[in-house]
Amino acid sequence: MFRSLVQATDPVEVRGLDFSGHLEVNGGLFEVAVPALTVILAALAGDMTDFAEVELIWLLESLVSGDSHYSEEALGRPDLGLDCRTLAREGIWVIHRYVFGHNREEAGNVLSIIEFDGPRRDYYSRFSGSSRKPRH
Repeated sequence: MFRSLVQATDPVEVRGLDFSGHLEVNGGLFEVAVPALTVILAALAGDMTDFAEVELIWLLESLVSGDSHYSEEALGRPDLGLDCRTLAREGIWVIHRYVFGHNREEAGNVLSIIEFDGPRRDYYSRFSGSSRKPRH
């Protein structure tokens, strides 16, 4: 699914492509969210169309703002949200690339969630309109 999105040259090519229920449901993350986050960051480090960028940044935001789905907690995986935020911090340079571009609001939302440094978080929040506190 990621390859189809990243390689698409027209939004019509990916119509119906839906990640819902695969990575998360209503903020509840599934185990696959953690490796998917690394794929998203790698894809965002490359070149793609604007619509693919927006979709991937939205996915990234949903992963860093989520927590383990109750079914994952029952299986002993309570820290999927923390794992996603930690991985996103390791790839923060990729997200910085977008905060100054045309997807700055979405990228600012992600940075306002994962950034620990208060002044930097406040700076990114100006782009996103977010006043969220970072999640650990």
